[in-house]
Amino acid sequence: MMRQISETGWRISPSDVERVVPFELLIDRIADDRQAHWIAGRRELHAHPEPSGQEYKTTAYIVERLKSLGIESRVPARGIGVVADLVLGSPNSVSPMIAVRADIDALRMQDRKGVAYASACAGLAHACGHDAHTTIVLATAELLATLTTRLPESEVPSARIRFIFQAAEETAEGAAWMVEDGALEDVAAILGLHVDPTIAVGKIGIRYGVLTAQVDEVLITVHGKGGHAARPQHTTDPLAASAALVTSLYALVPRRADSLYPTVFTMGSIHGGTASNVIPDVVE
Repeated sequence: MMRQISETGWRISPSDVERVVPFELLIDRIADDRQAHWIAGRRELHAHPEPSGQEYKTTAYIVERLKSLGIESRVPARGIGVVADLVLGSPNSVSPMIAVRADIDALRMQDRKGVAYASACAGLAHACGHDAHTTIVLATAELLATLTTRLPESEVPSARIRFIFQAAEETAEGAAWMVEDGALEDVAAILGLHVDPTIAVGKIGIRYGVLTAQVDEVLITVHGKGGHAARPQHTTDPLAASAALVTSLYALVPRRADSLYPTVFTMGSIHGGTASNVIPDVVE
């Protein structure tokens, strides 16, 4: 076997390295070996996005990947989302259960990329990184499961890990569903993760506690009195009122919210009217 000269000047083989510093270097080696596979898996998910509440194929994909690792999983009765537990080493009865969570749904928007793995589903795109989140947690599961076959039994860390793949994150429904379905039972701590394009490749950011704002949806209906667009003085124009309302809310929220707490208010959809020459009665 060809032996390498390390930075220390010693002649060692890759297997020697694992014996010297087994845990950290083994993790790096597994990641290097499986990197291409994980990238391909992420691109597979990216090409086949599913909207919130309809992640049936994504769920089946996750279950199959976990099964190939020897990890049993369960899917809630609604048929979307996955929960799987992994026991490493020999944890005792009071060892905490640590959860790692990813979201799996896509956004209802067009994927504008010109690459081979661009979305194959019109009007749907993994534009928020949930394909990457799912891949990261699946890779974590694979990496940890592989440790049990690559390390001596005495050197396998003892831990109880739960992998949570949450559906319907974008519609602010899936978290409550997973809690109702028992995903957090016995969980002492949970690691949520999200990609961030402002952080350089190869680095991660860590924050304890709440990181981003809680999601709530607001539906506002503005009622007015419609009429002909040429005679707005005879109407109570809900479009004009809606435009003023959006501007006021955008100006008000930053002035009323404590800057120490993440607060964002966004109007993503305005609907009103059916013709360019008619002022509508209602705007939503």
